[in-house]
Formats: sequence, C-alpha cells, structure tokens
Amino acid sequence: MSIDDEGKQPVTGHSDVQPTITAQQLKRLHALSTQIFHNDRDGRIDFASLILHRDIESYKDLTEQEAAKLADILLGYQLLDSYLSAS
Repeated sequence: MSIDDEGKQPVTGHSDVQPTITAQQLKRLHALSTQIFHNDRDGRIDFASLILHRDIESYKDLTEQEAAKLADILLGYQLLDSYLSAS
C-alpha cells in the first residue's frame, strides 16, 4: 500500500516489484555456472545478461523468476554437454 501525492489516503494497486533471488537459488547458480565458466566471473555475468536481455552486475540483481530461468538454461547446457561428450 502506498500514499497518494498529498500523503493523505492510501492508494492500492498492482506492484511491479518482484521477489529477489533466494540464497538457495544463488548457491545453485554459482554451482551450475562455475562448472561451465570455471573462474570467469565476467563470462558468467555476460551470459546471464545475454539470456535475460538486460544488464546485470551480479547474480544478486536477479529476481526469483530470472534466477529460475537462468538455472534451467545452465542445467540444460550441462546435460547437453554431458550427452555429447558421452557420444
């Protein structure tokens, strides 16, 4: 709930604020991306920015939804890489 311009009455409405990345998601992203990008932090951040279509400075800038999307993509990449390596 927020206050109108004059500070008198509550104004209700839809908020565009989304929950930020959880500690568990952050750990998962670091584990998944380290396996792919090793110690290349810039590479991890650039990849995340490319996938999410926005600039980020850190995984801590992500929403829960963005973190889930990125984790799914990283996991998919790892599975594909494992499959291709086994062939």
